Amino acid sequence: MPLTIIETRLGELIAKIDANDREIDYLNSQMLPTGAERLRSAELVAREVEAWRVNQADVVRITRELCLPTWSWSEGNRVTEDQRGLRVLERPRSD
Repeated sequence: MPLTIIETRLGELIAKIDANDREIDYLNSQMLPTGAERLRSAELVAREVEAWRVNQADVVRITRELCLPTWSWSEGNRVTEDQRGLRVLERPRSD
């Protein structure tokens, strides 16, 4: 899988999670029946975090703070699969 596809897919995924979370925020603030439990954001559920504030500290939202690097292909790089079948970029060692 070329690295530009990885960048594209990660960007699309983050945008979908963010849009989903905005919809959940709207439902919680405008559409939730009285007494109903609030819906949790997809990011909170995926990260197994209860709220955006834990122990008096704000939890960083990946969907708002993540900055993807500009990946580039260099001579000697190669993509291999690890034992789980995930693709991994291997860069040559600079000893």
